[in-house]
Amino acid sequence: MKKCIIFALTLSLVLSAVTGAMAAFPTVKAPGSFEVDTIWSIDWDDPFYEFGINYNNNSDDFFAWGKYYLNDFTFADLFVGEDYFNLNGSYLFDNGFFIGGAFIDDNDQDCFIIAPGYRFSLGERSYVALGLNYFDYDDDEEFAFDINSKLYFDDARLIANLLIPEDSPIELYIEPTFKISEDVVVGGALGYLEDADEELAVAAGLTWQPENWIVDTILAFNYNHADAYYFKVGGLYTFNNQFGIGADISKLEDTDTEFALKFKYQFDEKSDLKFYYEFEAENLTLTYFSNF
Repeated sequence: MKKCIIFALTLSLVLSAVTGAMAAFPTVKAPGSFEVDTIWSIDWDDPFYEFGINYNNNSDDFFAWGKYYLNDFTFADLFVGEDYFNLNGSYLFDNGFFIGGAFIDDNDQDCFIIAPGYRFSLGERSYVALGLNYFDYDDDEEFAFDINSKLYFDDARLIANLLIPEDSPIELYIEPTFKISEDVVVGGALGYLEDADEELAVAAGLTWQPENWIVDTILAFNYNHADAYYFKVGGLYTFNNQFGIGADISKLEDTDTEFALKFKYQFDEKSDLKFYYEFEAENLTLTYFSNF
């Protein structure tokens, strides 16, 4: 089956620098907010909506998106560009069943997904969900069995996802995070793609929040696909719990070092405006976020 490419601009998916190439299959996943800080966390997402734009001066590409998130199984996500359109969403019924779907138009190549399933509740916010995904790409069709889980503990969180397609490589993703003190959360991620190269990607890092600072680090490796390492160190300082300014430095093997400048302005406890600019890539992202 041919591959549908889903763009992900969420900064928390910085892991995509080494794991993004492993996404052989599109799936209907809940959107995350664009972050300029706090890569690693054990928190859950409160309901939110977000609007954002992204412009790359090198390629002259422009994208815009809107997100509505109630929970991991009730959401709507729209992403549009000059030659790209992605609309996906899901709805969770009171009895535990959910139905998700997506339509993707990438350079006039269409992909349609429908993904029904059932969520087993394991307490507050914790769950295991089973789904059967149907993919229709032009004249190609395929089914996949999907297992998604998110488990919360007192000082830890575990995300584990397994996708078993009918005729394509199996995909596995595991992300544990631990709060080891009031100021420090450490985390890791493992991605595995059962293709011809048996591709494996691993990452680890921490988020440290002393007083008005937030410091993020990540170190990642990809084996057999890109055979590349990736690291990132970033910091954000907040003045008066309202205006924050910071910078990131990152490096993907065999590419130039990337320096980024970032700003965050909090209107109140629920809403903020974020700005992120990467100098080497000449890539600008601006978002408005609000809880509700």
